[in-house]
Amino acid sequence: MKEQEINEEEIIRLEVSNESSSMLIDIYKNKPIIFPKLNKYYWILFISPFFCFLNNYFFLKIRYTIKNNYCFNIITDELLHVFAGLFYFISYFRKNGNKGNNNNTGIKYIYNKSNKINLKIYAIFLVILSLFLFSNRFIRAYIYDNKKIDSRFYFIIFIPLFSKFILKENLYKHHYLSIIISIIGWIILSIPICLKIKKEDILANFLNLIHGAIYPLILVLIKHTSDKYYITPLLTSLLFGLISVVLTIIGFIIYTLIKYHDFTFFKNVFDFSKVDNKLIISIFYVLLFLCGTILKLLNMLILFYFSPIFLQIAEVISPLFLWIALSIEKNTNTILELVIYPIGYVIVIFSSLLCNEMIILNFCGLSENTKIFVYQRMDKEISKMNKLIK
Repeated sequence: MKEQEINEEEIIRLEVSNESSSMLIDIYKNKPIIFPKLNKYYWILFISPFFCFLNNYFFLKIRYTIKNNYCFNIITDELLHVFAGLFYFISYFRKNGNKGNNNNTGIKYIYNKSNKINLKIYAIFLVILSLFLFSNRFIRAYIYDNKKIDSRFYFIIFIPLFSKFILKENLYKHHYLSIIISIIGWIILSIPICLKIKKEDILANFLNLIHGAIYPLILVLIKHTSDKYYITPLLTSLLFGLISVVLTIIGFIIYTLIKYHDFTFFKNVFDFSKVDNKLIISIFYVLLFLCGTILKLLNMLILFYFSPIFLQIAEVISPLFLWIALSIEKNTNTILELVIYPIGYVIVIFSSLLCNEMIILNFCGLSENTKIFVYQRMDKEISKMNKLIK
């Protein structure tokens, strides 16, 4: 069968049949770049960046509307984890969560009772996650106004690193190439910021590096509990979000009583004296909580169905959306930024699609360990075994 005679419908039929998988691979072999068919759960990856953009956009709109904004920012992010975790109690997500787990958890759970997590250990784990979350949000709030390299630059390094050593995920040629390309892209994107960094921003950039390591570690640890102990990320999000809120409130109560001898610190959280149009700001607050909750929910679903590495898609596409929106709204970009940002974002988006096998480079052995070619080898082995049995 010639390549040009095969239309899209025929390719789909080939992918459904195991007997035709080798035939499909033969078609792909002649293509230097492959765009494989994606499964039904990939829709999560493509709408997550949109809500990530909206969350960040509305956050920028309300950031300076209250006096004590960093306290509000910390508690807000913790509450969003709680709101997202509440979806655990919706039967749809519990039902599809069981279907989506492709690790045969039901079989493992029956035959490997050692994988049942100790409740005390899980409680300690949740407290640790809560402290990580608070520290992460406090760092972000503390250094927000400083000139610093985008923390996503560190995500592309730490997410694969923690995935390899904690989740025991293998990294192959196309992953390493993707990381190298992504680093190049983020270096290009960081040029305008690097030109503005001053001495007082050095500490902020060091703290930003810590933030760039903490956030990936939280994601990987949540995925670890899901894979090893079969605890859905939604439940973990709910529990450690609740613990984070309680610990944060207790911590700030102690702080305000020591420093102010009253609850002035919390009063400032509800001080909207700077706001002119309270109705519009109120709408922004509602939209922030709505989009933020959906974003956290999608992130937890990505962790369940895929891997923390897949979250990089949202982390590289959403800042592009935000830059475009702010450019249209404020139009304050320099010529350098107008040239560099589009180039840098295209590079990092391409590297992310390459890492997650949405684009496969079929040369220099880069496609050898991608899922589609691994499945082909599995089909061939099964076919040989069937022939021997017969």
